[in-house]
Amino acid sequence: MTGAAEPPAQAARRLGAPVAFVLDSAGELTGSWGLGDPFDGADLALLRDALRDCLGEGGRPAAILNVLDHPVLAKSRLHTRRGLQFFAAEPSGAGSALCVADYRPRALADADRRLLGAWARTLGLGAEAFDAPTGIYNEDTFRALSDAEAGDGRPRALILCELVPYEEVARERGEETAGRLLGRLAAIIRSRTRDYDLLGRIGGGRVGLWLAATPTALEGVERKISEALRSDFRFPVRLAAVGAAGRFDEAVAGAQSRLAAARRPRGAPKGATWEQRHQRLVLLHRVALRLFSGGAFHEALTEAGEVILALAGARRLVITRAEPLGSPMELLRRGGRRPEDARLEAEVEREALGGKPAWRSGPEGGWLAVPVPAWGRDGAPSGFLAVGYDDEDEPEAEVKELLAEVAVLLRNSFAAQRHLREQRLLAAVTEQSADPVILSDLQGRVTAWSRGAETLFGWTVEEAVGRKIRDLYVPDEQVDGAARLDAEAMEKGVARTEDAVRRTKDGRRIPVAATVTLVRDEDGSPFGTVRILRDISRAKELERMKAEFVTLVTHELRTPMTSIWGFAETLQEYGAQIPPEDSKRYLGIIVREAKRLSRLVTDFLDASKLERGHIELRPSPIDLKALAQRVASTFEGARKDVAFKLDVAADLPAVQADEDQIERVLVNLCGNAVKYSPANGTITLGARRADRRVSVWVEDQGPGMAAETRQRLFQKFYRAQDQVAAKTPGTGLGLYIAKTIVEAHGGKIAVDSEPGRGTKMTFDLPLA
Repeated sequence: MTGAAEPPAQAARRLGAPVAFVLDSAGELTGSWGLGDPFDGADLALLRDALRDCLGEGGRPAAILNVLDHPVLAKSRLHTRRGLQFFAAEPSGAGSALCVADYRPRALADADRRLLGAWARTLGLGAEAFDAPTGIYNEDTFRALSDAEAGDGRPRALILCELVPYEEVARERGEETAGRLLGRLAAIIRSRTRDYDLLGRIGGGRVGLWLAATPTALEGVERKISEALRSDFRFPVRLAAVGAAGRFDEAVAGAQSRLAAARRPRGAPKGATWEQRHQRLVLLHRVALRLFSGGAFHEALTEAGEVILALAGARRLVITRAEPLGSPMELLRRGGRRPEDARLEAEVEREALGGKPAWRSGPEGGWLAVPVPAWGRDGAPSGFLAVGYDDEDEPEAEVKELLAEVAVLLRNSFAAQRHLREQRLLAAVTEQSADPVILSDLQGRVTAWSRGAETLFGWTVEEAVGRKIRDLYVPDEQVDGAARLDAEAMEKGVARTEDAVRRTKDGRRIPVAATVTLVRDEDGSPFGTVRILRDISRAKELERMKAEFVTLVTHELRTPMTSIWGFAETLQEYGAQIPPEDSKRYLGIIVREAKRLSRLVTDFLDASKLERGHIELRPSPIDLKALAQRVASTFEGARKDVAFKLDVAADLPAVQADEDQIERVLVNLCGNAVKYSPANGTITLGARRADRRVSVWVEDQGPGMAAETRQRLFQKFYRAQDQVAAKTPGTGLGLYIAKTIVEAHGGKIAVDSEPGRGTKMTFDLPLA
């Protein structure tokens, strides 16, 4: 159909759907609109199975109003990657079906079903749906499509155009010539209307235009058609425009009754010839094909730019898109930039961004700018299209109108590219974010599940999509709090909490900080939420450890300070009266507690240095056997009921390490072993070569430890929750310092222990 959108596109636009396609029983696409990248084979197979009742002989209508309710499509890439949530299909004959799709769930009213069915039947008719001489819909098809829309509650209208000399031309020159003349009339009408308005033949020499329009809008369309006929058509035409409140036949009858009084004067052709007009319409069609070819946006825009230059007969072209933040972005420039054009170009740019077409000219030439219509409610233009000429002659009205049509195509192209970019950006952020990012609909069902969510909660995207969030990971005791958070987001647009607990697939409880944001469409209507969660287990643990540390430091520092202060004060005040042996004992206590205080301060300082990587190692070859003997002898007499056993290989090679620091590690490990060893227990200090390293261990026969203790054993300030630790003073820094020293040597330290089986601490060092 000349100048009109293909049936899938017209069906989608009439139904307000962004996507339409034709699917055959073999699972192949035979036509599409608004789809972007084509479906791959797996997607087509899933869609064919979901809509199989609609394909093949005797197919029946099918609809999936919300993909989340479909067990297969909800987890397919059609939804999780493309975002499609609604499908409706009608059999169109020969085993094919006409399908429309949307990016949100929607209802399918009876009027919509009738209209989709009418378009499917039209598609099935193929060429038989059109009138061959004119290239527009034949009367039967036109009536069927218009009737399907009539009475749906939306404002409709009919403009009936009658070619006065049709019968005379048919009689004198034949029906074929009269048909071609009527086709020219139809082409002029089409040039002043939207490509998805219905244009069809009614009776012998009449063309009908069926469109959605209010009475005010109808007057404007009628005026544009009248002006075009006076300018470009040299035969008399009668015109009648009527609103359609009921059936299509009633509108036709009303229009026919007005035709006799609706005469239009005969006009001589002005401006472009018919051939030029036809060529321009072909070029406009090519612009649409280039912009919506499905290829890369910039490549499509570049190809369309060449066609726009030919369409406007211009030498230069600028296409600029308005950006929400910052200055407008120039997307395409053809023909170069001339210094003498700067003033004119800036003036028309200002006018176009203000929403008005503009023409400015001077000795250097002229510039015409057309605003790209707004997308959304704010009314601001989406950008502008400007063409430059080498002369001062203002382009004819037809060129301006064609460029306005191009601007509409650009608006749609900008919107499609923006949506695609936003989808890809959201997908990238969602997939790469370490924090869980979860999208849900207003019913609380998961529509997107990020990689971070999979990692934290254990549910795969296939398992999570379609399930209700509360059933998936909200513990029973947190349901009320989650409901309040959702209610606050619905009311204020965003809600946050730092005190939530969520459940993993294996039943663990994880503290999280949660942000819930309401998502709205271009009309401001909410359609879902975005939830960003952050695992704060580590932060909670650090808070707990900080509190324990403050208590610990307060106690551990206060105890020796109290002893030192008390005994020193006693000696100061009563020194002359205290027996010498008591004075000596008091001084011994002061020295012992001072050394203890020094060790505490040293541990704190060393832990800080190690944490910042400021430890200075002085590596040299070490005889581990001699070092082990020295450390074991240090603990002789610490407990008379505990024995040390050395298990160091006789041929053990030297290791390359800082001897003082490794001795510190061994003293720490042996000291812990002494504390936890039972009466008559044995502590083994051993070393063996393991490939290019040496493995060193300290093993006791104590009570062992649980898995929870093992996992936290080397954490800073951690102290085991047992009777021995409770009775023994300490800072919880010993094993942390030991681990850091070993790692500074390029080694690893590990614990092997089970309750009732003792504990074995092992670390490795490089050979000298």
